[in-house]
Amino acid sequence: MMTDPRNKGNYERYLSQTHECKVLSKPELAEVLKNMQFKQVQKGQHLIDQYDVRNYTFFLKKGFFKTESVNSDCGSSFMSFLCPEMVFPLRGMDTDRSYYYTATALTDAEVVYIPRSLFDKLRYSNHQFSLKITKQMDDVIAETETFLQRTSNSSAKGKIEQALRSINEQFGADDNLKDGRQIPFPITIKELSYFCGVNRKTTSLVIRELVRAEKISYTDKYLFFPDFTFET
Repeated sequence: MMTDPRNKGNYERYLSQTHECKVLSKPELAEVLKNMQFKQVQKGQHLIDQYDVRNYTFFLKKGFFKTESVNSDCGSSFMSFLCPEMVFPLRGMDTDRSYYYTATALTDAEVVYIPRSLFDKLRYSNHQFSLKITKQMDDVIAETETFLQRTSNSSAKGKIEQALRSINEQFGADDNLKDGRQIPFPITIKELSYFCGVNRKTTSLVIRELVRAEKISYTDKYLFFPDFTFET
């Protein structure tokens, strides 16, 4: 759903203040603002689809997305999450002609986007801009490596607990909460099973066990974590 064009100024201010665009020169920023587009994405709506032509790069202003890629057998092979202030997609910036994954809004969201050609031009011409993008890529890789290290030798239960730990560390918010951290977007058992790499039945059983043990709360697809964390 497109947003009211009268709100363009709000999106221009947002984009101007992102970590990436703050390092642009005045002419570069003017070109970005001239070519930017913006939209609201309703919960459950796809923003991009896997294998569509990769024409744009997105800045996530508000809301959360899940990203999911499928293999040749149409089975889910990868799932992750996007949170505000992230730039995406970053994988395959110099090689991929299509989007690697489908991005689906987990909450109502707002994005600003620019042509991929302009994004690439800035990466090549502005060293500081390129460093900002590289830093975000490094952060994503580090989080992925940490998750894989935690789960590589774990049991099914251990994989699920470590997946929950990672979700809590990356996305848990404690605003106005005195007794724990809330994940600000819904996650279904199916999505958790994909993220953990464990079948849905086992994931459901472990989640129920953790709820009974009061290690987590899971209500209406929203996760809540008390003050303690998983140590396994």
